[in-house]
Amino acid sequence: MDDSTLNMKKMKMKIIIFMALGILASNNNLSAQETNKLNMAFSTKGNFQAHTVHYYELDSYYSYNENTEMVGAALNASLGLSGNIPLSSSLAFFPRLGYTKLRGLRSTAIRYYSDKPDFIRVLGHIAETRYYFISSDFLLKYYLPLGKARHSWIYGGLRTDFLLWDNDVLYPDEQIEEGMNHFNLSYVGGFGFDFWNRFFFSLEYSNNINTFVNNDRYWIRYFSVSAGLGVYLF
Repeated sequence: MDDSTLNMKKMKMKIIIFMALGILASNNNLSAQETNKLNMAFSTKGNFQAHTVHYYELDSYYSYNENTEMVGAALNASLGLSGNIPLSSSLAFFPRLGYTKLRGLRSTAIRYYSDKPDFIRVLGHIAETRYYFISSDFLLKYYLPLGKARHSWIYGGLRTDFLLWDNDVLYPDEQIEEGMNHFNLSYVGGFGFDFWNRFFFSLEYSNNINTFVNNDRYWIRYFSVSAGLGVYLF
């Protein structure tokens, strides 16, 4: 075999290798682009929700942090629809519409403070009333360049919760209804990933920006840690 024939075969091998690498690269880019595409999904979330309460009447006895405590924790589930509207190859608008409930509070405990002449009744950990919300999320999703395709993402934005109704089971403290905000605003942040080209999993945290209840005695906010599972509809 002469040198010209050997060089020709080497050249063909190089061309084949370069073509294979090009095809592989284009497939990877295609997978990344197909991940961030116009879509709609149905999802369900498991929520750990809790109230945070601050008592104005104890401000003179304790610091702000000591006088703010978490009460009324509960687990529940919520259903919703979400969309994926690409804004660029890595960024998408991620709107969501959901329906959820929040467990309310009732007074169950009496605390006596030796440095105060009378007792203060505080909100306890047992809940009776249920609040039902329609939630609208306005989020941005950013696909992370991890792996061969962009299947992992982070997201964040704002949530609006509108109180539809409550079952009004028990209101032992009349002030629980005073200063109640039927429209609540929260910040939301989380991460997720797609798998099997049809499903996704997400984990997020949200917390009120305004207050759910704010009156002369206390303010109440609620937060949640949620794990979600969804299926893309197309």
